[in-house]
Amino acid sequence: MLASMRTVAIAGWFVTLPAPVGAAQFGASVDVARAKCTTFCQSDGSALNGGDGQPSAFASLAAAPGQAGASAQVDLNGVIGTLMMPTLGAKALGATVGAAGQDYYSFARAVAADGYVYTGATPKSFSLQFLLAGMVSPPAGNFFGDPQVSAAVYLFGAQNFQYRQLLSTILFEDMPPVIAGTEIPLPPTGNPEQVPGMLNFTLQPGESVFLFAHVVASTTGVGTTADGFQTLTFSFVDPTGLVNARLIPEPKMWLLLTIGLGVLGLTRFASWRRFHPS
Repeated sequence: MLASMRTVAIAGWFVTLPAPVGAAQFGASVDVARAKCTTFCQSDGSALNGGDGQPSAFASLAAAPGQAGASAQVDLNGVIGTLMMPTLGAKALGATVGAAGQDYYSFARAVAADGYVYTGATPKSFSLQFLLAGMVSPPAGNFFGDPQVSAAVYLFGAQNFQYRQLLSTILFEDMPPVIAGTEIPLPPTGNPEQVPGMLNFTLQPGESVFLFAHVVASTTGVGTTADGFQTLTFSFVDPTGLVNARLIPEPKMWLLLTIGLGVLGLTRFASWRRFHPS
């Protein structure tokens, strides 16, 4: 199984719940950078934001020449029964005016991860839909890199999964079980484009699945655009039975709830006995 189940006692009743998920298994982060390039590239600014356990992140380099921005979000304002999905975006713009023998490289990356637990009673198959949309300038053969926007979407099992900013760290160092995954580019046509995708998987009762995704945009060249900002979105075809793993209380919360219910029950029993003596 991808994640074991746990049984807790609440007011004398035993209830089976999915295994708890640590805060480091979800998060959102972004990083942006710009470099001035002649015969080689030299850093000309960078920014980063977010990390593991963070609900959202945003960073930008707004001043010309060469601009970049990235946004990532996993909504923490939900309640059990309402499924929250990440939203990602990254955008890089080339310099508006170029100097002789000089160019600017712009880079933006948005990353998010979130977990989902299947609470149904029988095995079920799921389909995760996603859509990458935006616009990328046609390639111009720039020595330091043409405009590009790409996305990676992976589903992992719970064992060894931790939030990381780099997919390579997850795949080659942490090495959680890979359920499904794909990487897609946005066509560099100079026109608005949409690239849909879908990952299919099956969960047993109590199993967890973790979604990791990133969008990367980069460009070099005067007037070029690699725009994939706020445009990688997700949805399940039929999310019935899925719950955000981070919304399930930890065991100590269940302990407090159990104690509270027990005290309430004893209080009511004592009150009833006071007015109904034997």
